[in-house]
Amino acid sequence: MQKTRQPGEPVFSLLEFDNPYDQQSSQIILKLRPGEKGTVSRVTKIGFEINNFDTLEVPMGLKTNQFLKLSGDCLLQLFDQNWNVLDSLALGNTIPKLSEGKNNININANFNLEDGTKLTVELRIRGKPEFIQKRTSVEN
Repeated sequence: MQKTRQPGEPVFSLLEFDNPYDQQSSQIILKLRPGEKGTVSRVTKIGFEINNFDTLEVPMGLKTNQFLKLSGDCLLQLFDQNWNVLDSLALGNTIPKLSEGKNNININANFNLEDGTKLTVELRIRGKPEFIQKRTSVEN
């Protein structure tokens, strides 16, 4: 069953993310991909809810082929399709942390789905460091 949405109606997705590491903030990258007709769209009122508790409202919108990157150090940056910085904003609050294990992430936003526009979400976390030893050369 598919629900018909009205233009500007809030759209949300519920994701499950398994964090195999200690509790940490993640880096979040959003991209608005164009629909089949290549029309320019805009997404606004982007929000995240982590584990039905911590919330974050993103105070910046996104147009087709732009990226929004939210870093663990609370820096929000808007990029064009070539990763040139268009705008940046230091957020005063902290980014909700992902717990070790399973996390439920609710992402909501306002944008038009009629033209096939898609919002992609990428989460990046830090793993445990891997130490590399210098290899000594063997002489003949």
